[in-house]
Amino acid sequence: MSVPYIALTSSQHQLLAELVLSTLPSPAHEPESAVARGLSQHQMQSDASALLWMGLIAESKGILSVTLLGSVVYQRAAREDAENRLVAVAAFADALEAASHSEVDQRRISYALRQLAQGAITLDEAVGYLS
Repeated sequence: MSVPYIALTSSQHQLLAELVLSTLPSPAHEPESAVARGLSQHQMQSDASALLWMGLIAESKGILSVTLLGSVVYQRAAREDAENRLVAVAAFADALEAASHSEVDQRRISYALRQLAQGAITLDEAVGYLS
């Protein structure tokens, strides 16, 4: 079975990630659950409606849960993110090899590499830390 590519907004992805970990009360039933997650009730309700329509989550008795499709779509996005970070780490290694030792501040390499691998900075930012 091929996994469809579904583009999600950052807040939809955040809600889906929360639902992969645990069921949540519907924002219509418990508005404070949205606030506890850093979302407005309106935003969470909007995202939940969209994810319900896409078949990525289900609602039953005021409880939101992830569907099998939602879990697969989330895992695919997580895998793609990890692949992209690995590509960036390899490109960073290439940049290190290409740089002369006098241009590179050796003390900054591990920090830049760690931040890049965690997705906290971009490749350009990591290369910028080297000098």
